[in-house]
Amino acid sequence: MAHVKNHDYHILNPSLWPFIGAVAAFIMLFGAVLFFHGNGPWLLLIGLVGVLYVMFGWWADTVSENKDGDHTPVVLIGLRYGFILFIMSEVMFFAAWFWSFFKHAMYPMSDQSPIVDGVWPPVGIETFDPWHLPLINTLILLQFYWALFLLCFKLMSIVTQHLDSAEISMVLIFLWQLDFMVFMWL
Repeated sequence: MAHVKNHDYHILNPSLWPFIGAVAAFIMLFGAVLFFHGNGPWLLLIGLVGVLYVMFGWWADTVSENKDGDHTPVVLIGLRYGFILFIMSEVMFFAAWFWSFFKHAMYPMSDQSPIVDGVWPPVGIETFDPWHLPLINTLILLQFYWALFLLCFKLMSIVTQHLDSAEISMVLIFLWQLDFMVFMWL
């Protein structure tokens, strides 16, 4: 009778993924510090591969637990709420980050404050035109992610269908945009 489950929750077995993830993240951080000080990127890349391996393995375990039937509706609601709270915390983090940036950019707390001398940007700061290269880069990124969204949507829907010419052209457009973005980064 000890193995009979009489509740809606999933009790996890002990796992090494948190420990391995912490070690891989430390190796990646230490490798980044060494890389910034002029050493090779190898330790950083080893740590990155370790972190990606932990992400894959941990999510594979979560998916296999779901397929085994361990995730009851109560557990699935908890997973959804947890993911939503994670996304919301990221949104709040970036809102606070940019709020602080714009606050200190518009009203710096020093003798060079625009309130004191009334000039923004401060004297000696050259600004660039945001309507040329930054706008083009933003439009390229938006187009790339829109194509990625459409590609993922179509790939999910072709489980029951065959590829037609529109879907093949969408894949080719996506690959062309990916090549264009890689060219821009280099």
